[in-house]
Amino acid sequence: MKWLKIVLPVFAGTLIYCVMSVCFGPRGIWAMEQLSQEKDRLEQHLDYLYTINTDLDIKFRNLTADLDTISVYAHELGYVAEDEYLIKLAGFSGGIDRKVYAGEPIITAKPEYVPEWICKLFGIISGLLVFFICITVNLKKSTKNMIILKNSSDSAETAAAFLKAGKLVILPADTMYGFSGTVPGSEQLIIAAKGRDEGKPFIQLLAHPEDIFHYTDNIIPAGLLNMWPAALTLIIRNKTGGTTAFRCPDCAWLREVIEKTGTPIYSTSVNRSGESPLHAIGEIIAEFSDVADLIVDDGDYRFPAASTIVDITGEKYRILRQGDVTVPGEYLE
Repeated sequence: MKWLKIVLPVFAGTLIYCVMSVCFGPRGIWAMEQLSQEKDRLEQHLDYLYTINTDLDIKFRNLTADLDTISVYAHELGYVAEDEYLIKLAGFSGGIDRKVYAGEPIITAKPEYVPEWICKLFGIISGLLVFFICITVNLKKSTKNMIILKNSSDSAETAAAFLKAGKLVILPADTMYGFSGTVPGSEQLIIAAKGRDEGKPFIQLLAHPEDIFHYTDNIIPAGLLNMWPAALTLIIRNKTGGTTAFRCPDCAWLREVIEKTGTPIYSTSVNRSGESPLHAIGEIIAEFSDVADLIVDDGDYRFPAASTIVDITGEKYRILRQGDVTVPGEYLE
């Protein structure tokens, strides 16, 4: 969630500032502990003075503090001891036989503490550090995207969810591994993954043979259509007047993914433009784990196949590529 990249640094910076200020700031625990110890020292000296000088009559208010100092104030009128040594021992300022008035500071101590601006600086630095950590973690996630096994119980649902979210996925098809994305809208993702536009339209995969009639008004021989699902690609005249290549794959898992996605998906070989298709899952992960948002692992394709491509846009049907499926000659006359 992107908002965490903002919330977490702000929270971390504020937390560090508060901790620094409460523990080590001008009014922090450390400073107040020093002042408390100073007051205890003074009271111990006064107790000593009381034992040798009964005229000493000074009582203290509680400590009062500001950003820099702590002061101990006289609470009642009295005279300090007339012994200069004892005066110094008590920590009093002033001369011998000096009268102390109520509300007058008799000692001011300055504790050690971390200035407020340093506390704020620590907070800012901590916030920035957490921000960069968030960015780093996000980059690591983006360079090592999700890989799941095809035989896992929720693999079809996961693949469909990625496709519906507009992500680029690598799926095991009935012929070989392929880059896939929803139709339309994912062409540029696939082109970017392959390196450049090869100038070839991508094959579109259908969940059911009859789905093809959503995209063409042409009559397709029942015998030819009944060959689906199979590694057979048909190039048809679409409703806009152009041509599109469709296949209903001979893979029940893949058809389930397409059905759950709710739209045809593109499929094209997994390779950089101008290079041979990859069939080993280890090579695919090594080469494209930073490109594809999801890779579905179905092991290595030791005997990858190519689909047979038949152009049925003209009066005579033509085989553009002979693959594993053999089309009866009656459809080619």
